[in-house]
Amino acid sequence: MQRWSEYCSDLYNYELQPDLSIPSATRDQPETDDSPPIQKSEVEAAVKSLKLGKAPGVDNIPSELLEADGEEVNNILTALCQRIWNEKKLPTEWTKSLVIPLPKKGNLRLCNNYRTISLISHPSKVMLRVILNRLKTKAEEILAEEQAGFRAGRSTVEQIFKCRILIENHMQHQRDLFHNFIDFKKAFDRVWHDGL
Repeated sequence: MQRWSEYCSDLYNYELQPDLSIPSATRDQPETDDSPPIQKSEVEAAVKSLKLGKAPGVDNIPSELLEADGEEVNNILTALCQRIWNEKKLPTEWTKSLVIPLPKKGNLRLCNNYRTISLISHPSKVMLRVILNRLKTKAEEILAEEQAGFRAGRSTVEQIFKCRILIENHMQHQRDLFHNFIDFKKAFDRVWHDGL
């Protein structure tokens, strides 16, 4: 158990120098919270998006329980989400997760041959889904057209096609073109997203 604790600590607790500068796209915009209160329909949609049969987090509340008594549970969750939204503070229990190692391949005595998953509270997933849906709408307004990663309806096939067109165009005009493809080890866990 001690080795797993050290491994996860080394993997996830690394220091990066934060970039505290404000991006130019948002610098001149006043800081206002013009978001409407969380609506019951948003919470209902978030509950419906939960996958059934998934392991619960530390609170041991299965997603099936949130769907079982629709109206009453949705009213409670909506009130809870509205309170969290207004107070801008998550319940402490929602900030904890249960970390489970899953074997990949190779020597299973090495922690490096496992990937970890974090099981979080299903009620917290409802709140997070509401926030995510709101952020997606705002993000679509400011993301560059070329940005395809983590966007619905965008695929690597489209990006490969664009890359090929770019290559052919440069070859036709006999111009240099440099491409850089990077495969980061443990990318999701460790990559410096701002630097990337």
